[in-house]
Amino acid sequence: MPRRPSRHGGLSAGSVLVAAAMGLTACATGPPVPPAYTQEELAERCVRTGGWWHGVAADSTFSGFCEYSAPRFP
Repeated sequence: MPRRPSRHGGLSAGSVLVAAAMGLTACATGPPVPPAYTQEELAERCVRTGGWWHGVAADSTFSGFCEYSAPRFP
């Protein structure tokens, strides 16, 4: 009995799994990217532009934020 051609273009399930695993690990390798600005730099910019800086503890998973007051109209 002659062999029928594959509908998947000759790709086996194993080769697809290997390619997917390589693609996922390629994205996960490398050093972590540091933040663009430190919390101190962000706090200085906030105060310089007229805001109030709300800092958090150094070991917190969240970062501080800058608060501005809304303009008041007469």
